[in-house]
Amino acid sequence: MKSIALVFLFCLPAFAASLSSSEYVEQCRAAGVIVPRGLSCADGEELPVSRNGARVTRENFESLAGDGQCDHPALVQRNSPRVGCMPEARALWWESKSDPTVCAMVCRRTDNSTAAGYFQDISYICHNPQNGATCFFNSKVEGRVHSGHKMPSPAEKNDLWMEPAELNVATCTNCHDARPFVTTPNLGAFGKKLRARFETLSQGHYRVVGNALPFTNPVWKDRYVLAEANRCTACHDIGAGRFGGCGHLRDTAVGQNSFMPAAARAIQQGWMPPKNHEPAATKKDVERIRMCCTDFDSQGRRSNQPRCEWKLKD
Repeated sequence: MKSIALVFLFCLPAFAASLSSSEYVEQCRAAGVIVPRGLSCADGEELPVSRNGARVTRENFESLAGDGQCDHPALVQRNSPRVGCMPEARALWWESKSDPTVCAMVCRRTDNSTAAGYFQDISYICHNPQNGATCFFNSKVEGRVHSGHKMPSPAEKNDLWMEPAELNVATCTNCHDARPFVTTPNLGAFGKKLRARFETLSQGHYRVVGNALPFTNPVWKDRYVLAEANRCTACHDIGAGRFGGCGHLRDTAVGQNSFMPAAARAIQQGWMPPKNHEPAATKKDVERIRMCCTDFDSQGRRSNQPRCEWKLKD
C-alpha cells in the first residue's frame, strides 16, 4: 500500500492534502457524527481464534496456527491467513449517550512478538444511523506499533491516526461498500451483538462524510448496490467495492476465494450458500453478481453503459 500512497498523494489537490484530521473531525461533527475521545482497545472484547476447538494463544500460536490454518480466524484475510489467525485482536462497540452516534473499533496485531496491549492496526467507524453520515479512521500502519490504551482522538494533534490524504489511499469503502459495519462469523459473539444492535438502530441510510474532503477515489463518494433481485440480494445489499461485494469478502463468504492459500481455504471460508445448500441455483446468482461487478473498473468508476442494474445507496 505504501507505493500506492506515494503515487496518489501527489495527485491530490493541495487543499485535500493539507486537510488535517481535526478538520475532518469537524466535518464529521457538522454532519451529525460525534467522534469519541479516550477509546481504548483494552475495553473491547478479544476476538476468539481456535484450531480444532483449541484456543490459539500468544504462547502456542507458532505451533498451533502459525501456518495460517485456524478454523476460526479473528479476521477475514485474502492472502495472509497467518495474520487472520493472530491471537489478541480486540473489538469494541460504542454508543453515544447524548446523540445518535455509534462506533465500532477493531485493534489488530500482525506480529506475535508485539507486546500485550499494543497493535499494528487500529481502525474505527463512527456512524449516525438516523441520517447515514459515516466517518472512517485508521492508524498509521506501515512499520508502526501503537498502544491501545486511552488513545488520543483524531481531533487532537497526534501521530496515531492517518491524515485524510493518507486515508484516501486506504479506501475503507472498498470493503465497507454497502453498509458502514461489516460482520462475519470471524467476529464471533461480538459480531452477533453488533449486528443485532445495528439492525435495531439502522434506518438503512449510508453516506460517507469523505464526500466533502474531497477524496479522489469514487468509492468514497458513491456507494452503488446491485438492484437486481436474486437469492443474494433478497437478504443483502451487494455493494460494488472491489474487496467487498465485488471482491474477496464476497468470494470468501461463498467459499470461492482462490487468492487464499489452499491449506487455509477449506477451513476459513464458506459460511454462506452455495457451499452449504442450494448449490446449483445460488451458484448461478453468485456468478451473475461476479459478472455485474465488471461494470466497475479497478478504481471504482462505473461504466457509462452498465450491463446490470445498480442504484445509489442513499
